[in-house]
Amino acid sequence: QLQQQQQQQQDQGERQGMTPKVDASDSSAATGDAPGIWTMPNGIQLFYFSGSTTQHGNQPPPPNQTNRKSGAEMTTHSAILCMHGGPAIAPAVPWKLFDAIAKDDAVADEIYLYHARGCGKSTRPFSKFPTPGMWPGMKILEKELGIGAQLADVERIRKDKLKVEKLHLVAHSFGGFLATMYAAEFPSHVASLTLMVPAAVLQLPAKDPSKSGDIFKMIRSKLVAISQRSNVDAEGEGGDDGNTDASSGAPPRVAILDEFDAFMKQYLDFGSLPKETDETLGQRQCDFCRHYYRADFDGDEAKVNAAMEKVDKSMIGGMACFAAFMSMGMEHDYIPECRRRLSKAAFPVTIVHGGQDMIPEHTSRQYMGIFPPTITEASGDRSSCRSPRFHLIPDVGHELFDHPDMVKIVLDTMKTAEVLNA
Repeated sequence: QLQQQQQQQQDQGERQGMTPKVDASDSSAATGDAPGIWTMPNGIQLFYFSGSTTQHGNQPPPPNQTNRKSGAEMTTHSAILCMHGGPAIAPAVPWKLFDAIAKDDAVADEIYLYHARGCGKSTRPFSKFPTPGMWPGMKILEKELGIGAQLADVERIRKDKLKVEKLHLVAHSFGGFLATMYAAEFPSHVASLTLMVPAAVLQLPAKDPSKSGDIFKMIRSKLVAISQRSNVDAEGEGGDDGNTDASSGAPPRVAILDEFDAFMKQYLDFGSLPKETDETLGQRQCDFCRHYYRADFDGDEAKVNAAMEKVDKSMIGGMACFAAFMSMGMEHDYIPECRRRLSKAAFPVTIVHGGQDMIPEHTSRQYMGIFPPTITEASGDRSSCRSPRFHLIPDVGHELFDHPDMVKIVLDTMKTAEVLNA
């Protein structure tokens, strides 16, 4: 107990370099979990989708037991784990990528897609801010829902739940950032890494402003252009002043920028957090999605409304999102330490970006620089095993996990892992 108290004190102190220290040593999770549930220490339950129809709770089928994939043997060496983005925005239904791989008889490894702690159908330990005071509550939130806790969950899933040596990690957006942090912390437990438009938070603020991945600045820049264009269009038509948009039922287009500025003032007001609940902070994230879509769809409110219909507010974790922000702080640079820890990484990495994504391509390419270049011969074709690899899919935006090309990209990355480990 004394050692645990000392560790907690160390975790709450000043941190430099990497993310908060990951402690996945406590494997006291309860056994006999219900199907679709993994139980972590302290009773945290993680909901997951599984590609197998075998109902085995927190235990994979024993070695040599066949799964539903045409009699293929269930491997004890590796499994595929999918990590969603957000932070803390869980998918209500499995990705199309997940379904396609789950139905592929040629893939022996089982596939899982889980909801991170604090969001979706997983446990939300805090319905409201844990303390009246800001600083004590921040420390509690960060400890229970921050980056260190999220990475420890991944390691416990691998070691205690799936009981495999390595994970093929397939991760989207902020999940891609977390998967990279896990790979830096546990490189020997990664079989392969497929990152779909990983979040541009490796370095904040960016040292080169021209290559900033600040999503808030990108949204505002787009909304400025929309507002300016609305003014010009209105003046050219000699009609209204651009302050109405009756055809779409949207708020006045020139007022969109003012609305976003007011939203950001509230969104980044961390001092108000003790007054908030998980539900109200989840609504903040939902409101953020609307501003994001307005910028992404160039102010086309019909497309914005269609996109928002797919946003399931019940899947958004409010406290968990802000706990992630607290873990990172306002300034950090994970790149040097990631490069050091991953300098001898022996697993293939594929990074994918959507050509229609509002987030610029260079933010995804930034991840290329933290993994060592690896080329391994495979049937005389050295290029087939080059890593890291970068794919640009021109006809898709941020939601890469529903694009059909992603299936081949993930499976090719996994095949490269087989060659590297042969």
